Amino acid sequence: MIEFLGEPTGACKKYVLRTECLVGFICSFVPSMIIAVPAVYAAITWDQIFFIVIPVLLVFVVLAALMPLKKPHCLILPKTIRLQGDTIISESEKFCEIRNLDDVKEVIDKGDWYQIKFFFPNKSARFVCQKNLATQGALAEFEKIFEAKLIRRSCAR
Repeated sequence: MIEFLGEPTGACKKYVLRTECLVGFICSFVPSMIIAVPAVYAAITWDQIFFIVIPVLLVFVVLAALMPLKKPHCLILPKTIRLQGDTIISESEKFCEIRNLDDVKEVIDKGDWYQIKFFFPNKSARFVCQKNLATQGALAEFEKIFEAKLIRRSCAR
């Protein structure tokens, strides 16, 4: 068993939070545009009161894309990443995600941490392993498990 225990910091934490903001933006922008098109059409053809929907949708998109406050980080950042048998588990006080190792697309070594990417539909940004948080197992053992899928990048992206 390999375990990473503790909340990510630095570039690892920044990556997870930025990914969450991007997902929030996309997941709010797409439905907003679907609603905005009929609202604009209704405003042009029937009554201009339908234009009121546009600012509401803009506020919705902006709020969804904002960087989360410190309090809800337990909803986003993993406290424990554990490799047990043929599964990998990411958990915090508020979530627990389990994936099969067969679903791993690639593991990107970003210097101080690993980003584990999965094939669709198992994608998740909650599988980030900060190297200094390894409490059980060795990093060499972790890299051996994923040696065929390991990609080394010296700079964080």
